[in-house]
Amino acid sequence: MSDRAFDTEWDRRGTASVKWDLLGRLFGRDDLLPLWVADSDFPAPEAVVRALRERVQHPFYGYTYVPDSWFEAIQGWLLRRHRWRVERDWIVFSPGIVPALHAAVQALAPAGSPVVLQPPVYGPFFNAIEVSGCEARRNPLRETSGVWTMDLDHLDRALTPLVRLLFLCSPHNPVSRVWSESELRALGQLCFERGVTIVSDEIHADLVLGNKPHRPLAALSPELGEITITCMSASKTFGLAGLGNAWLGISNRELRRQIIDAQNRTGSKMAGLFGLTGTEAALNHGEGWLETLLGHLLRNRDRLARFVHEHGAGMSCAAVEGTYLAWLDCRAWGLEPDELRRFFIEDAGLALEDGRNFGTEGTGHQRLNFACSAPLLERALGQLADAIGHRGF
Repeated sequence: MSDRAFDTEWDRRGTASVKWDLLGRLFGRDDLLPLWVADSDFPAPEAVVRALRERVQHPFYGYTYVPDSWFEAIQGWLLRRHRWRVERDWIVFSPGIVPALHAAVQALAPAGSPVVLQPPVYGPFFNAIEVSGCEARRNPLRETSGVWTMDLDHLDRALTPLVRLLFLCSPHNPVSRVWSESELRALGQLCFERGVTIVSDEIHADLVLGNKPHRPLAALSPELGEITITCMSASKTFGLAGLGNAWLGISNRELRRQIIDAQNRTGSKMAGLFGLTGTEAALNHGEGWLETLLGHLLRNRDRLARFVHEHGAGMSCAAVEGTYLAWLDCRAWGLEPDELRRFFIEDAGLALEDGRNFGTEGTGHQRLNFACSAPLLERALGQLADAIGHRGF
């Protein structure tokens, strides 16, 4: 697909789109430009559309098992894109990343025990821990001059003997860091020494912007592979979230058994026919589409960075190394959290993700999704510039 297709403003209203059709319910206005939930505004690769269309033509949509070709597509993708050679038996189907998070807590963290996470971080991490009767133990990220890093000294203290599980977000949502190999090894070594299993959410692994590569934690060494459950999906990469399809990479046989047992207890193993079909087609035939997408996202990222630098009036943005999500620091404006949210909705006409959804550490921040056409992004930035000007920040 040409870059021109990525700059087309597609009409997604009236399709039960969370991003577009729930604005009135969630933000109080239907006329906002939606730059919030992590869902891209690009049509899926033609290979995916073609595979789904061909399968729909066969008018039987009954119970479906996970075919060998699905596993082979994942193995090929991980080897080509991430230099990670995985055995077929390591791959466990999941209907999504969030169900996998819940299964991991229920399988591996005793009720009441602490599970470590690194806020500000993806909100469902908190929910998966708390609804399972566990404690979300914070190991907050540190921010220095717009660069977010892990606080490994604090982590060393947080990993008490009661901790059996740690949630890692890599690349990180919302601060958009692509963790370096040295950072990952340091975190992994601490967990290995304490007998802590790592659940590594790597759903944004393919969305790296720049020359800094993403490395799956489990691929760094056999020892780290033995303590890591890697969660991946084609949903963010190819815009397939509505198809409900993900996979887990687990080389440790006992961990794999525990996760599968937890899935069986909650009934979360049923495979959807179209998720399997779409994922397989994307992984086998979508690399050219992805390369074009990455170029488009890189240009949008740079547009946004220039805007923040030239017109942000004290607002700053963490360097976006991966994902299509920008973490905007608006604390310099001096607005209370509710007033900040109202400013973006009422003054700027934008729907962004409130930073508080990523933990209290996100207060004063907003997350902006720039996986949209360049014209839509330019319109959004124009509205924001006008709102900033009217406020006189």
